[in-house]
Amino acid sequence: MLDQARRTTAPVPRVRRARAALRAWTAVARECARPVDQPQVIVSG
Repeated sequence: MLDQARRTTAPVPRVRRARAALRAWTAVARECARPVDQPQVIVSG
């Protein structure tokens, strides 16, 4: 997305594409920061 934004010379499409890429990256970062349940091992002895 950022490569496509760089290749576009018109300022408005560049800004729109850059903002869309930033929103997508932020969504991915938010999802990856969420805690994930980890498997637990119970050793009985």
